[in-house]
Amino acid sequence: MRKIIVAAAVLAAWIAPVTPAQPITAEKIIAPFRNKIALCEAARDEVARQSDLYQQNLAARKAWHESIAKALQINISDLAIEQTRRRAFADLGVSSVGPLTAMGSDQALVPHMGWGTVATFDNHRAVTDKAIAAEETSVSRGEAQFSVPGLGWVSRNSLEELIAGDIEGIAALQAAVDAGDWQISFPGIGWVSRNGAEACVNAEVEKIDATETAIADGTYAINLPHLGYVTAKGLTEQIEALERQLQEVRSAKAAHALGIVRAGHGHITAEALSHQIKANEDAVAALNDAIGKESWGQVLPGLGHFTAAALRVSIAAEQDGIAEVERVAGAGDYPVPSGIGQHTRKTATEALALPDCVESGPTPCLNPDHRPLLQDVLARIPAAVQTDLRVRTLSLTRYQSYLASLANHAGSEFDRRKMVLDILGVMQGEFDIELIQHEGGLESRIEFLRLMLDELP
Repeated sequence: MRKIIVAAAVLAAWIAPVTPAQPITAEKIIAPFRNKIALCEAARDEVARQSDLYQQNLAARKAWHESIAKALQINISDLAIEQTRRRAFADLGVSSVGPLTAMGSDQALVPHMGWGTVATFDNHRAVTDKAIAAEETSVSRGEAQFSVPGLGWVSRNSLEELIAGDIEGIAALQAAVDAGDWQISFPGIGWVSRNGAEACVNAEVEKIDATETAIADGTYAINLPHLGYVTAKGLTEQIEALERQLQEVRSAKAAHALGIVRAGHGHITAEALSHQIKANEDAVAALNDAIGKESWGQVLPGLGHFTAAALRVSIAAEQDGIAEVERVAGAGDYPVPSGIGQHTRKTATEALALPDCVESGPTPCLNPDHRPLLQDVLARIPAAVQTDLRVRTLSLTRYQSYLASLANHAGSEFDRRKMVLDILGVMQGEFDIELIQHEGGLESRIEFLRLMLDELP
């Protein structure tokens, strides 16, 4: 803040009042040159200040990009959970096919996996292992992409490219600053670099030297310094126009309509800046609200886009499914396929209690060929129930794990919003600086014209 006050003080002395005296003195004549030097020096200082500000903004963006590595690691951990579940699922299919194969058949119906032979489920496990190996290779090479809030789909390699771009931007800015070529828009001058400001100072120094030489030689022609032939009315109109311009600048500042130009923002008004700040604050509040209401979602490996509420629904569904399997199994109503259709423990037990069918025998009776098939049903039911419960438990564990880690995914979006709000907060003070620069230049020019008006009869 102290640096800003010093720059404003220099600018306020742009065309410092000179005590009216007759006749017009050499100091009065060269006063605008000196004031222009002060203006150019103030511009040079402002170039340095704004370049520092822009460098801080670029560094903040780079730091945010670097923080995304944490979000990527969360996704990689989630992917590992999903891969573990898929391996367990495939292994379960292989280990369950034997116990679940119906007598007289080479195929088994594995719950949640369908019909297949040993070779079918071995192949499924091989395909699963190959897919997971490809995923692990993609992760190790930095090519695997994950959805990161506030940034979108990104891999480790693309994130490194973003960071490299940030580094290049920072280096390019520093190179331009070091070379003196970086430019800002400065009131009273327009677009100017450090080199341009220093050239401006040197040019005004040369003008002072030339003017002093001409005055000493008696060759300097004067009507009114830097104004030419002018009437009192014309000079008064110039003063009034500048006063209106000064009032317009102050009114624009009060109405939040004063526009400024800053690196990384372009032309912006205070009203537009306020809207940007409110939009980002509202976004943070909405994100907090969505997280609190469990309506915020994230793309999760193996699932797609899920909210916490949706995960809770899935958890409840799996828990209900497990309870239902246990209830049905406990009641003896869990069905398994056989060569004579689907049978439960209850129906198989009832059928096995019947006598074998013989000519002139009692009815109802049991076909003797069906008895070993029903005994096979009773032997396979426990394995089928256990397999069903294990598959559902794997799915339940996945949902519960994702629910526990879901809120962590929002961290990168919160960091980005904080970074933007910090930058916009600094920008709010730039309008006061701009007003001081405008007022200093206009007030000094008005004071100079009034001084010249006093020289007129």
